Amino acid sequence: MTNVLVLLILLVMVGTLSVFIWNSYPLESWTSSQDLRIKKVAYLSFH
Repeated sequence: MTNVLVLLILLVMVGTLSVFIWNSYPLESWTSSQDLRIKKVAYLSFH
């Protein structure tokens, strides 16, 4: 159960960061951050 809570908190944090990045930077910067985010999510789901 604790792992599920941690994952949920991480998802919320990542989502908030994505919105922040989307609002703060032009599209080119955002796409590279989006790519990093996808890699992080993939990394998290495999570990």
